[in-house]
Amino acid sequence: MTVKTPHSEEAARRAVVVAAQRMSALGLSPGRSGNVSVRFGDGLLITPSGVAYEKLMPKSIVRVEADGAVPGRQLKPSSETPFHRAVYA
Repeated sequence: MTVKTPHSEEAARRAVVVAAQRMSALGLSPGRSGNVSVRFGDGLLITPSGVAYEKLMPKSIVRVEADGAVPGRQLKPSSETPFHRAVYA
């Protein structure tokens, strides 16, 4: 699925939600499996661990800094975050 690169953090979060929910609707990530991320700034935005995609909201998406830090009070990022970080690096 191709998604236009978003310029604002809110747009990027919405794009992750849309992609994750579309994957789920197509049966590509049933239940709580699969992960979606987008590079944003020096880090990335990624789906949280253990949240069904049907229940995702933009505020559910986790911001992860380039060094792997998760700033502020956020949900736990996907367990595949290190893999996503490596791909973007």
